[in-house]
Amino acid sequence: MTTASPSRKVPARANASKYKVRSERTKRALWTEEDEEAWDKRRRSILWQGMCRSQKPHIINTARSYKDMVDWSIIVQNPANWAYELAKESLDMLNWSDLSASSVEWAGRLLNDNIDKVDWQKLARNRAPWARELAKEIVRRFYHD
Repeated sequence: MTTASPSRKVPARANASKYKVRSERTKRALWTEEDEEAWDKRRRSILWQGMCRSQKPHIINTARSYKDMVDWSIIVQNPANWAYELAKESLDMLNWSDLSASSVEWAGRLLNDNIDKVDWQKLARNRAPWARELAKEIVRRFYHD
């Protein structure tokens, strides 16, 4: 019985330069400037999505400087304190429907302070523990006072 010789695996770095050159050649030949701009925009979008999901507090400094690049639908799902602080500073940029559907605790505080912007349908479907209590409190405030 013969034993098969183990297949020789080439490290990923060994061929990286070959593929990089090939892709650069292809990119120069096929891509227009509009394609390059679209790719850069997509790459920045992916970067910002990751940053908006981050729990690291130092992200807020970058996010404050580039509020137009922030993915607000992800921010309202982030339980980190820095996300709350950023959202509190940027109320005009928030998507209130997404915030009403969010399960993070600080969403309830923002909604409680901005009752006129609550998406009632999303809040009614929200399964977060604070959502039902917030809805009851708001109804009580409006109809019983």
